[in-house]
Amino acid sequence: YWALGHVHNRAVLSKEDPVVVYPGNPQGLHPGETGPRGCYLLQVNPQRGITFEFVETDAVRWLVEDFPIDDILDEKELLSRLYGLIEDIKQRSDGRPVICRIFLKGRGGLYSFLSKKGICDDLTLVLRESERGEIPFVWIESIKNLTFPPIDRRSLIERNDFTGSLVKMFEEMYHKKELRNEIYKDLESLYASPGGRKYLDSPDDEHLILLLKKAESICLDRILRSDS
Repeated sequence: YWALGHVHNRAVLSKEDPVVVYPGNPQGLHPGETGPRGCYLLQVNPQRGITFEFVETDAVRWLVEDFPIDDILDEKELLSRLYGLIEDIKQRSDGRPVICRIFLKGRGGLYSFLSKKGICDDLTLVLRESERGEIPFVWIESIKNLTFPPIDRRSLIERNDFTGSLVKMFEEMYHKKELRNEIYKDLESLYASPGGRKYLDSPDDEHLILLLKKAESICLDRILRSDS
């Protein structure tokens, strides 16, 4: 049996001849270490055959939840559904307390409300207060706003004006790797600088596309608001 260490994520690399396992760590330490954590219990029979099972040992469980806002109409419904999410998490946590980071995602009418300074912090405090004294509890570590405004991109991209050209430009960047490589070159001086290296991780391609989508939404939101 090979018991591999150092890596905090559990994985079974080989189930027999020999059994090779990363048990992971017994307790998640931060939002990057989500889900059940524990060890493997092994039994060896007289013929040296090995059976093994995962045993959960974490006292507190970390979770990261994506929360879509697309069909939510107002702040009251948003809060109601967030309370519902907390109850759902409790059902999935095997009786353990949970520390949860929530990512608000999607595109809808709540975008303007959620983009106001301090709104996500206010929602976090309200949810924390609702769990005061609960056993087990769900502690909301933070709420991150990754939502986009309700925009009909299909109609915008067909327009023969500045807005249409802007959407076409972003669309090209989403689908052409060579254009994103040019953006990486432009950003290199930022991420390679002493301050950048200390505080920023250079984005991978998926993260860069997310940043571009946020940039597009900010541009379109301001342009369309000024036109209205």
